[in-house]
Amino acid sequence: MPPSECSRTISAQFRARPPSLGFDFDGWRPKVGPSVRPMERVFVIGLGAVSPAGWSAESLDSCLAGRPPFGGEVSCPDRSRAISVRKVPPPAVRPPLFAQPRLRRASPVTQYGVAAAFEALAHGQWTRGSNPPLGLVFSVMSGSVVYSRRFFEEVLQNPATASPLLFPETVFNAPASHVSACAASTGPNYTLVGDAGMFLQSLAIAGGWIRDGLARSVLVVGSEESDWTSAGALTRFAAAAVPSEGAGALLLSADRAHAKAELVGVTRPRSFSTRAARRSAAQGIADAIHAWDDKAAWFDGWSGEPPDPADIRGVHLTASLGDGLGAAGAWTCVAACSAIARADVAAAGVRIVGANQQAIGAMFAAPDAGAQNPSR
Repeated sequence: MPPSECSRTISAQFRARPPSLGFDFDGWRPKVGPSVRPMERVFVIGLGAVSPAGWSAESLDSCLAGRPPFGGEVSCPDRSRAISVRKVPPPAVRPPLFAQPRLRRASPVTQYGVAAAFEALAHGQWTRGSNPPLGLVFSVMSGSVVYSRRFFEEVLQNPATASPLLFPETVFNAPASHVSACAASTGPNYTLVGDAGMFLQSLAIAGGWIRDGLARSVLVVGSEESDWTSAGALTRFAAAAVPSEGAGALLLSADRAHAKAELVGVTRPRSFSTRAARRSAAQGIADAIHAWDDKAAWFDGWSGEPPDPADIRGVHLTASLGDGLGAAGAWTCVAACSAIARADVAAAGVRIVGANQQAIGAMFAAPDAGAQNPSR
């Protein structure tokens, strides 16, 4: 069965809570009881990123160190409104993978996701065809808005001449299908649709697959592309937001070799629908991470309406890179794991406050430190 047929799209509105990674989400304590098996340790063995800072995780780190990201502008069709965005710059060298026939017409959200995914696979020394089945969890918020907008424009202008070549790229699980095909993966393949926090839910699902033996390694990718439709929608609801685009990827594995960090746990998401509830949800996630390790470095990612400065903790990627929507959670996790891999910090708490759905957190630690933590 081709990957596009075995991909599954799961809406955040209808999905049950994610697998717990073997932890009580609210207290960061191991679950007990005959129905729950202890979780295998889950390591981050590969990192990848595409962002307004460039086409690598290293470029993402350099942006946080002070190098300005690439800027740009998108305009509505009638030129009545120009929106400042942070765009992904053209690559210095076109990735060889993009020469594959299936990627010739791929949308930017797919290209960014593929590039980040294969950087993570390269870091993990994963080689095509010589490994156990590779699982994939891909998260998006807007998905392929560029081709969707083009296709429906053509349909409205003249349905008889609307190009059928565009339609396959408009579905939410098209990027995941391309990544699986390029990697020759036969493992489970999910696409999750939701706000920036969905990347952390993807980590929880990936950890569950590893725990249950469905895959030894799982690639988790979050990707987003910028278009006047999504950029305009974001700024209608959050006027001070600066839309951006890109992707981030983590390669998770049960094997410790090449480990950059360890995924210790993911909190249960806290939903919100108002500004007050959003702050309360964010504080709840902060309390959960603080209870696990009150000395951990903080990596914050807020999507949608920018937070009050007093609510921000530690490194705030959205302030540097713009609001990457589905990519924002991925960038934040990549930055946290990069800091651990460089031995800048021993543990990192990631808090993601989405644009319109949930706040959620994750905890990463150095591979050796994770085994010594008494809460494990």
